[in-house]
Amino acid sequence: MTATLSVPNFGEEYAARLHGFLDLVADRRITVGTLGPVGTSSHDAAAYLQETLMKNDGGGPVVLRLYDQFEPLLSDVCEGHVDLALVPSAYRDATAFHWHPRLELAFHFARRTPSYGLASGAGGPPVGPLSLAAMPETRSLCDALCPPELRGRVMCCIDAKSTHHAAQMVADGQAHLALTNEKNRELFGLRWLASRRSTEVVWLLFQNTEQFDLDALTAPSLHDDGELR
Repeated sequence: MTATLSVPNFGEEYAARLHGFLDLVADRRITVGTLGPVGTSSHDAAAYLQETLMKNDGGGPVVLRLYDQFEPLLSDVCEGHVDLALVPSAYRDATAFHWHPRLELAFHFARRTPSYGLASGAGGPPVGPLSLAAMPETRSLCDALCPPELRGRVMCCIDAKSTHHAAQMVADGQAHLALTNEKNRELFGLRWLASRRSTEVVWLLFQNTEQFDLDALTAPSLHDDGELR
């Protein structure tokens, strides 16, 4: 006998959550903080969110505030200096936002990142030991992206704050290689040694529970006629 499973209608639940979120941000100025500078995958997602919200009927102005690290963003959204913090689900310390007693997940959406890859300066990597600039979250991509001619080479890793920072370190001569994205590769004139397709990431929007009325985020009920009320 096959058991009958009852599963929730994710589409209806998400529609209700979106409806509540749009009501929350309607007709008011919203400041969204995320990782910068321009060219990071977080900025790309934030710009997409900004454009989408400002096209929404009743949508107010959306201002982006870019941070060089997520830690000060966490502090600022807790203190009410920004309204919403945009954090990728791939961020290694996203749990610090999820479990903070003053924060609540306001909304989430999926968006693909730009392409990622291993890049060098225009002249290619030098002979001898190599240095790699990468965010801790992307460092594991090096093994898959490392071309055969670089395998077995001594390589030290340098922590980068963002994909922008990683590419900038190569451009400034502070590292030989960078794990970065397509936008920053182009910005700093680097060359791909290897690249991979983009990946879909869930982007998390956190709010300060003391700044917003939590009741406004309660998903409206879905009635039999399909109307949100």
